[in-house]
Amino acid sequence: MIPRGIIDIECLPLTPVWTGDASDDSSRRGYHIRETGLRGSIRNWYETLLRGAGLTACDPSGQSCIYDPQRGLSSICHACQTFGCTGYSSRVRLEIDGAAGPGVLKELRLRNPGKQGHRGWRVPASLNPKFRLKIVPLHAGVDIEGLLLTLRLIEKYGALGAKTSHGQGAVRFQNLPPANARHWQSQMVQCPAKSGIRSPNLAEMIGVWFRLSSLPTQLPLSGDLPDFNISTQSAWVPTAPLIRASLRDTLRSAPVNDRHRIMGTIHGWGDPKRQTKGSDVHVTHAYRTGGAWETRIFAFVPQSNNAGDRTIRTVLSELAPLSQRLSQALGLSADITVRAEAYPDSISRFLDSLEDGSGAL
Repeated sequence: MIPRGIIDIECLPLTPVWTGDASDDSSRRGYHIRETGLRGSIRNWYETLLRGAGLTACDPSGQSCIYDPQRGLSSICHACQTFGCTGYSSRVRLEIDGAAGPGVLKELRLRNPGKQGHRGWRVPASLNPKFRLKIVPLHAGVDIEGLLLTLRLIEKYGALGAKTSHGQGAVRFQNLPPANARHWQSQMVQCPAKSGIRSPNLAEMIGVWFRLSSLPTQLPLSGDLPDFNISTQSAWVPTAPLIRASLRDTLRSAPVNDRHRIMGTIHGWGDPKRQTKGSDVHVTHAYRTGGAWETRIFAFVPQSNNAGDRTIRTVLSELAPLSQRLSQALGLSADITVRAEAYPDSISRFLDSLEDGSGAL
């Protein structure tokens, strides 16, 4: 039974949740999580779920839908039917309660960056406290079931907010009602909608969970981060830069434009219209779960003949070599065990897993 009315969910950040700032002044200590940032993130994952289920989503940053009263819902995609577009108001509002920010950003560098002039990373200083996320339906017929499945997708396989490719956004939701993926899909395919774009698509998602029995007391990092010496009190550790650097190294044999396209760059990457490119590969920082540490790597990479796409998909699918690479990147000793588990390998298994509230590993 899908709940009606306001759905009140508790969000427990496992790594810092980041949404940016209207003035782009991320150094302000008064920074808070912004509803618009989380709404954009949730919409992006909702679109990914829709496309994977054979449904439609436009590109709101490009050719967004425009509602035509003469054609009705067939003039807009499934995503805009929930989140709204020009001429069609949003069917749902998201509210955030008690969402304090992750503090000022700190400079972080690899001790051996392997490249002169490497800019390093800026990492939030602390972990956000838990906060409440409310889904408020504004009209009858809003796709609550799809939104619940989206939150489960974020919790189990993805990350919430911005800078998810650099470690932020691993979360756990409490009081999240169950949803039936097969029922949702069968209902949504009956709803008229215009065609949409293909990517990002759940069918292109590949990923791995890792559980580590422990971490060394210090990682091969340097910077203004004295609080990140690992202790029994640590809830998370900024491991993502180390793992990302190792993954980027796997693409050194691929054309440089492919490496920049897949891993992201602030410089030109072969497309004269694009001077920056966000990463298609996402790595969470390590977070404590029970008596162990957990991290995840996930990527949206098509199954194509492109050399870079083939390389990164191969790297993420061969678990034993990938576990060894992660161990080397983090400087793990031989007595620290690394357990790896692959993400589902088909849309069917992805959808089935979203009905199960338990986490991986």
